[in-house]
Amino acid sequence: MTSIESGIETERAKDRVGKVRNLEIGAYPKAEIVLVILGLKPATELDLAPWNSDESDVEKALSEAGLVYEKKDGNDKDWVSYLIGSRRKDVELLSKLDPSRDHRLYGELMGFPQTAVEAFETGSLLDIENEPRNPDNVIQMRLSKDHWQEELKTLERWNTALKQFTPEIHQELKGIE
Repeated sequence: MTSIESGIETERAKDRVGKVRNLEIGAYPKAEIVLVILGLKPATELDLAPWNSDESDVEKALSEAGLVYEKKDGNDKDWVSYLIGSRRKDVELLSKLDPSRDHRLYGELMGFPQTAVEAFETGSLLDIENEPRNPDNVIQMRLSKDHWQEELKTLERWNTALKQFTPEIHQELKGIE
């Protein structure tokens, strides 16, 4: 890819991210959606509370951002949940999964490295007290005992992308004004 094409892709990504930037859904859900828009995660879930942006505004923003979504009943009668992805097949697969049982597929659709998903399934995770933490990383995941260094690179990519494309969301998640 040439630098001009790269610049065009960056501008297109910024435009797509801009479609969801002003939704009132909370910083973390916005960050997850941004990572899907940028192709760093295949899919995510959004639980929409009654005090969040209106469903029609959310659906319009997701569509304008080029995302595919499926609406489902939320855990509470007043809440609505969305399965969101950049590809229809990912959203359809996600709709068939039970996150409490289908750890492998669910984890992969959420963009977690295969090694982290396998460690989650087998219980071979680093002790949480021993996990290296970068205070600049606002998106986290549990790390495996054997591959944590490589998995940290995934976290760095996610967090670097958030800082580049949505610095205000990154700052909000850090708790900085």
